[in-house]
Amino acid sequence: MKNYLLTVLQQCSEHQFGQDAIEWAIVTGRVQLTYDLETDVRLIMGDIPSPAGAGEGGASAPGEGRGGKQTNYDRIIVAYRAARLDLETQTLDALHPLFAEILRPFSLAQHIPVGRDSVEPASVVGRDSVEPKLKAA
Repeated sequence: MKNYLLTVLQQCSEHQFGQDAIEWAIVTGRVQLTYDLETDVRLIMGDIPSPAGAGEGGASAPGEGRGGKQTNYDRIIVAYRAARLDLETQTLDALHPLFAEILRPFSLAQHIPVGRDSVEPASVVGRDSVEPKLKAA
C-alpha cells in the first residue's frame, strides 16, 4: 500500500506541496482510492464538468485550471490551502496568550529578592566559575 500511495503521488504531482495536498485529500476522505493506478490518477487529475456557460470569457475562478476547466486536483489544492491557513490561524490564536506573556515588558529591578535568603553580587571563586554568596543573617 505504501508503494502504491507513493506511485499515485508521483504520478499526480512533481512538487512536494501537490503531493502533500493529495495525501491530505486521501487521509481526510476527499479522495477514495480504488487501487487501480489509472483510475485513481484520473480521479485525482481529471476534469470536473462545469455548469453551462461557466469558464467562458477567459476569466478563471479560483481553483480552476487552464481554459476555465476545473480539475479535481485544483479543488484539492484550494481545499488544502484553506485547511492549512485555518490550522495556522487556530495555532496562532491558541499561542497568542503565550506570546503576549513572553513579550511583556519586564523590569528586573522589581524582582530583586529582599530578606534573609537574598543573594549578594557574585564573587569570582576560580578563573571560570562564579558562585553567589548568601548574606549572613
